[in-house]
Formats: sequence, structure tokens, C-alpha cells
Amino acid sequence: TDRIYCDAPPPLYLIDNKSYQGVAIHSEGMADAVVWNPWSDKCASFKDLAPDDYLKFICVERGAINSPLYIASGKHLSLKHHLSVI
Repeated sequence: TDRIYCDAPPPLYLIDNKSYQGVAIHSEGMADAVVWNPWSDKCASFKDLAPDDYLKFICVERGAINSPLYIASGKHLSLKHHLSVI
């Protein structure tokens, strides 16, 4: 299961509704966000997850999906991704 959010506002927040603790996701150079879960089939194949961990697993990542980034040969690109516990 996954969903792409184009031009997601920075920062993104992932908050646990029970504890009200979470993570702030700050990034530079990546306007979009992907929220995904491996679901049962893929979760069972991950060595660091229990087969039913998909029930409490979420991944939030910044990216450049709607407007891909292209880098010419010999050039460089700097992207930043910073996570803060809140």
C-alpha cells in the first residue's frame, strides 16, 4: 500500500495518537512525499520485521516524484533529510 503526495508542505509530522510523540521530517530539495506500508506479503519477507508488523508499520519518505531530478554527468546534487523526535 502506498500513496504519493505531490508538493507536500514541509515539515512533515508523524505523530502517535496515543502518546502524542512523533517525528518531524525536514528536507530540502524534495517536494513530494510517499507514505507506504509493505502489507502482509512483503512484510513476511523482511528479515527485520515480524510477519504481522505491517499492522503497526508506516514509512514516510520525502522524494522528487512529481518533478524528477536529473543530474548531468560530472555534476552533483545536494539533498537534505533531517528527522527530529518531537
